[in-house]
Amino acid sequence: MRQKIMISLVLFACFFLVMTMIPASAQDNPPSSYKVVGYFIAWGIYDREYYVTAIPAELLTHINYAFANVSENGECILGDEWADIQIPYPTDAEDAPIKGNLNQLRLLKEKYPHLKTLLSVGGWTWSDRFSDAALTPESRAKFAASCVALVRQYGFDGLDVDWEYPTGGGLNPDAGRPEDTENFTLMLEELRRQFDAQGEQDGGIHYLLT
Repeated sequence: MRQKIMISLVLFACFFLVMTMIPASAQDNPPSSYKVVGYFIAWGIYDREYYVTAIPAELLTHINYAFANVSENGECILGDEWADIQIPYPTDAEDAPIKGNLNQLRLLKEKYPHLKTLLSVGGWTWSDRFSDAALTPESRAKFAASCVALVRQYGFDGLDVDWEYPTGGGLNPDAGRPEDTENFTLMLEELRRQFDAQGEQDGGIHYLLT
């Protein structure tokens, strides 16, 4: 028994020694060879009381902020303005123009420059208007333009389109059309085109699209 205890102590000491020899940069920054993506849900600040300030950003490469909504006019809009830009965090200045989760994401990116943030639009509850937004060239162009504007306004690095699902509609399964699959591809192409055009105007920024 005593021998087993001694072996355990030696193994623990070796493990501790190895961990202390790892450079701080290796612990603080995720490897660049792969992506570590986390979803942050806006409503997590309510019952769960999970805030942006609790995100272990040193372990992530990307954060998807969920969710933006699709308006009745087929435009990309904030899903919960109170959570997104209004709820005061303890570090927010009283006269800050933007508060809430989105300001905290901005501060998080300042602290961890490697971190990228994407605005997720849709989700199970808010996918029923995607079909209309993707229906025609005009509706796709309008939707894409509004998404680009929203991403730029709040300092995101790109957009995550969470359509659940083409031909379905998520919470409202009757909202889809048979042609949704093709239109979804066309909508993504229009988003990519507009993000690329805006990126050139913004000095060569490559906006992400997932």
